[in-house]
Amino acid sequence: MIRFGTDGWRDRIGEGFTLDNVRRVVTGIARHLVHALGRTDGTVVVGYDGRFLSAEAAEEASRTLASCGLRVYLAQAMLPTPLVSFAVRHLGADLGVMVTASHNPPVWNGIKIKSARGSSLDPATAAAIEAIANNLDAGDVPPAAQRAAARVQTFDPFDAYRAHVAARLDLEAIARWGGTVVADAMYGSAQGLLPRLLAPAGVAVREIRNRYNPGFDRVPPEPIERHLGPLREAVLRDKANVGLAFDGDGDRLGVVDERGRCLTAHEVFAALLAYLVEHKGQRGTVVKTVSVTAMVDRICAAHGLPLVVTPVGFKHIAAHMERGDVLMGGEESGGYGFRGHVPDRDGLFAALLVLEMLARTGMPLAELVERLHRTYGPHRFRREDIPLARPVAIGAAEASEALRLARARYGAQRGETLDGIKLWYGEEWLLIRPSGTEPLVRLYAEAATDDGVARYLAMGRDLLARLWPDAARQRT
Repeated sequence: MIRFGTDGWRDRIGEGFTLDNVRRVVTGIARHLVHALGRTDGTVVVGYDGRFLSAEAAEEASRTLASCGLRVYLAQAMLPTPLVSFAVRHLGADLGVMVTASHNPPVWNGIKIKSARGSSLDPATAAAIEAIANNLDAGDVPPAAQRAAARVQTFDPFDAYRAHVAARLDLEAIARWGGTVVADAMYGSAQGLLPRLLAPAGVAVREIRNRYNPGFDRVPPEPIERHLGPLREAVLRDKANVGLAFDGDGDRLGVVDERGRCLTAHEVFAALLAYLVEHKGQRGTVVKTVSVTAMVDRICAAHGLPLVVTPVGFKHIAAHMERGDVLMGGEESGGYGFRGHVPDRDGLFAALLVLEMLARTGMPLAELVERLHRTYGPHRFRREDIPLARPVAIGAAEASEALRLARARYGAQRGETLDGIKLWYGEEWLLIRPSGTEPLVRLYAEAATDDGVARYLAMGRDLLARLWPDAARQRT
């Protein structure tokens, strides 16, 4: 059974992720596209990351799409997902297919699908493709040996992407700044690209974990603090101004300051937003997911910017970027999108904007963040993932009971149910959000102090035990 999650299809390699299932999923994509276009001469961009089977799966996907009558642009080497999104728009394609499992552990692989606008698919379209794929008979899927090479053309979007970026960011200011930069590719598909983007400006980038390694040295390629020890060490050893880390498919960014401290994604979001507004004089709507810091709310209030809050998942942010004047959108997991660029998250573009911020403000990163906290209030954040004995969901009854308990036992002032249950204590908050795909609940907390965060997380664990006493017994 093919199941699409929040951003496409993922499964364990050798179990659900097989070349047979790749052909099945891609046949579903092709049939949906042909039906939507009303013709068979559509165009699809295909890219892939550095995971096990990714290149082979991309080739099979290309042949399958071509066998269905579509014209295909296949990346000539592994690419980050944002460059596939960019290529879809640049080449005027109708769809993008990216073979990747993003930041997931190395035993996973999958497929992301990008619309003609370069954004994630809307849920209805994803559900339609999933249904087609699951209802195909064996004879409906082109066999592995079938070729349609004449309709597959290789491409490299790097030069066009660099020209696009150079027209939107001040690479000359970065060149004049002349700081020391360490980039951590985490063995992902962004490796080599930041040095190439900055080389014409004369900026040297030292890159680590930048070779083909589909096992990622057994570390999931997710740029969060517990995975960034090598980057922190490199920044301190080289006395670098900043460390920049990219996830497995290059659409998320992690940042380390000159003192070797990992910034939270919330601090990165808030710092870039404040820079765009206060130093570049830009305005527009800001979009964030429900799990993002209230510092963003304060920045928007201080500058009179409209703020939209969405459920978790960048696809919700992208939907607003496509139809409105969105200055910036971001999520708790380190994905950021910007006006004038593709309506998708892009770790490379965000990394360049961090460098532009350092260059044009003339301030060290640690000082910029300290100033942010002084101006918009202190911020401490932590997330805990709590495994359960069974999956749970929040319906009207569970939400009502959670709000009652939170008010009675912990003095919660108000609650929201946009995505999970969010409990507010002044400007501090606790979010309880069940996973949509696993027997897991995520707890998110923001407070002015670490002790406050710990207190809210303890409240969350207590509420879980009271709401779902049978499920809250953790799996062994």
